[in-house]
Amino acid sequence: MRNSCNIRDGFGSRLGIVAAAAGSAIGFGNILRFPYQLGSSGGAAFLVIYLIFVILLGMTGMICEMTIGRRAQRDVVNSFRILSPNTLWRYAGIIGIFTVIIILAYYIVLFGWSFNYFIMSVFNNFSGKTVEQLTQLHKTTINGTFKPVIYSILCMGATAFVVIGGVKKGIERCTKYLMPVLFIIIIMLVIKGLTLEGSRKGLVFLFAPDFSKITPTVIFNALGQSLFDLSLGSGIMITYGSYISKRENLGIIVA
Repeated sequence: MRNSCNIRDGFGSRLGIVAAAAGSAIGFGNILRFPYQLGSSGGAAFLVIYLIFVILLGMTGMICEMTIGRRAQRDVVNSFRILSPNTLWRYAGIIGIFTVIIILAYYIVLFGWSFNYFIMSVFNNFSGKTVEQLTQLHKTTINGTFKPVIYSILCMGATAFVVIGGVKKGIERCTKYLMPVLFIIIIMLVIKGLTLEGSRKGLVFLFAPDFSKITPTVIFNALGQSLFDLSLGSGIMITYGSYISKRENLGIIVA
């Protein structure tokens, strides 16, 4: 009889799986980088190419990575080692770990900035400031001696606290509540943005198709953006897959 201490944690619901995957996929790359890349790379023309990559490669890649993790029931390194022993595939898992470490190195700094700005917004420190003043405020923040470090450490601690809680009581519980909040905030930002002066020009910049801007580099960027947005190639979805019940239909979850 299997020892209860060896029973692997897992997601408690399909909603938890979707929320955790969305929490990994939706971030600064979507909210900040993607709109700029969309507008400067051909608008709707770029969007069509991006969506093709998401559907044909992104969704397929997510199913593949989750399948690998669920089959092996291990982390990204040991999944390749178990499913393809004595091959070079084990190095793919090691590369994935290093990739996540590099991503964490700069994301935790951005999280620290965001936390700082959240505190400042609570105290209404942005009210009445011009664009130039806000720009200077940002420069002062990122070039500060102690604030960026302190806020980054706090965010790292919060992240560790969630991860230590495990999959079901940590990651799943956190994302099931925070992802709907993020969705509501994004909707509010969209509505606010559409009511601002010059919003029409912004929409034209974002969505007006310009196929003359489509170059091999732009196509490559669309591919990279689609894979990055879905957290593919770094082992995240393999790790999540290892905590998904074999009773779940991965095709339905990804779709």
